[in-house]
Amino acid sequence: MLRPMAIRLAVVIAATLAVAASSFAAPPAHRAVAPAFFSPTFLCSSPDEFDLSEYDPADFVSLRMVVGGDLGGYSRSCIRNEAGRFRGLDGNMSDTDAETGTAEINVEGKKVKVEGFKRWMERGDVGLNQRFAVTEAAYGPATGLFDGFYMNVTPE
Repeated sequence: MLRPMAIRLAVVIAATLAVAASSFAAPPAHRAVAPAFFSPTFLCSSPDEFDLSEYDPADFVSLRMVVGGDLGGYSRSCIRNEAGRFRGLDGNMSDTDAETGTAEINVEGKKVKVEGFKRWMERGDVGLNQRFAVTEAAYGPATGLFDGFYMNVTPE
């Protein structure tokens, strides 16, 4: 007969494994890619037209960034985790352009979280040797086009 402590431990381990397995599951099919009608120029206005100081920290805003550098698998997963999981932002990251080596990131959420994500991106380093740099950044009004953070990847 098992002791009550061993039973509790087995239940905790089983629950932990179930939560871990669900976090690695693929997203539902309806959230696999960004909407096809999305246009980055529609999302954000130019910095001259948008005054971020008029918004409270709890108001929703959007941010469009162009990022260059080491944007391989590990950097992309760190960006996805930082934006989607840790900060709770909605948006997408485009596939890396082969000619310019840049990718476009569009996020929207509370002003405080969006500004924090921008500061994190401007640090420019994740891991030991992955480096990237923000080359453009423009704020705009939130549109509500997204219901999560998406990574657009072109299949090979």
